[in-house]
Amino acid sequence: MKNLLYISTILLLISSSCSKSQGCTDVDATNYDSQADESDNSCLYDLVGVWNMTSYQVNGVNATSQIDTYRVTFYDDGSYYSEQLLISLDNGNGGDWIDVWGISDVNADQTTITLQNQIVDYYNGNGQIADFEYGIYDITELDNNNITLEMTATSAVGISSLILSFTKQ
Repeated sequence: MKNLLYISTILLLISSSCSKSQGCTDVDATNYDSQADESDNSCLYDLVGVWNMTSYQVNGVNATSQIDTYRVTFYDDGSYYSEQLLISLDNGNGGDWIDVWGISDVNADQTTITLQNQIVDYYNGNGQIADFEYGIYDITELDNNNITLEMTATSAVGISSLILSFTKQ
């Protein structure tokens, strides 16, 4: 019996010393854990900065080629500014830019983000106007350099699905 207890204790010590510590193993994450041996998919990233669009799929159609420039800048205070330069439109006022200023809200584990517009400028001669459209997105990919957003809800008329991918500048 004494030998059985001794063997059980040794096996317990061996198995506990072999277990891997889980945590965030990405050194670029804001919550990097240098003691972690195995990723538990808990890494969090700083979204502040300029993000350039790499893919734009609206209503199931890849529309990336219809946009010359699309970038979003996230700020420390939770606000954002986005600018799009469309290829296919000509508003007759010196460009096809659409600028949007708004508020972003990311949940604590960075799985969803809400983008709430405040002001938009279509460069159509009307200047900046109040605009309160919103989009709620699942964050389906996120690391220090890439983010992919898949819309789950919106107040925008005519948009049933939207998937956006960006690379950090």
